[in-house]
Amino acid sequence: MGKNRSGRGIAILALLLAASGLGFGGFSFIYFNNLTEGNVVQNIWYQPTEENVVQNIWYAEYLTHQTPSQQPIFTTLTNMQLVITVNTSESVYISFNAKCTIDNSGSYEYIQCIIYQNGTEIPAPYAYVGEVNSETLPSLRMISLQYSISGLAAGDYDFSIRAATGDNTGDNRIDDTILFIQTYL
Repeated sequence: MGKNRSGRGIAILALLLAASGLGFGGFSFIYFNNLTEGNVVQNIWYQPTEENVVQNIWYAEYLTHQTPSQQPIFTTLTNMQLVITVNTSESVYISFNAKCTIDNSGSYEYIQCIIYQNGTEIPAPYAYVGEVNSETLPSLRMISLQYSISGLAAGDYDFSIRAATGDNTGDNRIDDTILFIQTYL
C-alpha cells in the first residue's frame, strides 16, 4: 500500500506544478503579445516630469541580416530611415540597436554605424565594433547608439543609420536592427 500512496502523491504534485506552469505561461503569452502590435509601440510607461514629456514616437525594424558597404562608402541600412516632424521647443532622442557578426577572415575586421540627419553625418557618437584577427571563428557583437538633439527648428527631419565595413570578403553582417526616435519637451 505504501508504494501506491506515494505514487498518487507524486502524481498530484506533478499535476499541480503542470497546472501552475500552464497558467503562468498563458498569462505571459497574453500579456507580452499585447505589448507591440505591428510596429506601433503600445503600453509605454514613463513618469512625466515638467522637463521631459514625450510628444511623438517613430519606430522601424529590420530583422533579416544585411551586409554593409565597403569602407569608405556608408550606405543606409535597410528600413533604417525615418522622417519625423519636430514641433517648436521639442528635442529629439534617437536610439539604434543591432547585432553585428564579425567574420574574422582578414587581418582586421570591423563594422561602423553612424547617424545621418538630412543626409549629413552626425560625427559623434558612432558605433564601431571589430576584431584584430585574434579568433578563427566569427564573433558576435551587440551595438547600441543613442543621441539627443535639442534646439532644432520646427520642421521635418530625415534621420537614417548608415554603415560600412572594413571587411574585404563581404562576410561581416548586421542583424536585428531597430531604430527608435522620439520627440520630447
